[in-house]
Amino acid sequence: MSNLTAIAKAVAAGKTDAAGWVTQALKEGVTVKDIVSEGIEIGLVDLEERFRRNEAYMPEILLAKRSAKACMDALGDKVTAAL
Repeated sequence: MSNLTAIAKAVAAGKTDAAGWVTQALKEGVTVKDIVSEGIEIGLVDLEERFRRNEAYMPEILLAKRSAKACMDALGDKVTAAL
């Protein structure tokens, strides 16, 4: 499983250990843009689709938000530098 897939799955599951996957992806040279768009965003979109099908509920959304925030915190200043 690639780091981006692991990030997406961890965010969708609301796991805060997603930040560790972000750190590992950065060490392996994955770009910030790819981490955000192919990792964090994919996880959130997956959860959104499950929510629309009534397969996920508000507590899961809140946990995913916390996980996505942990990922963004792990990226730190690299996000603004990448823009």
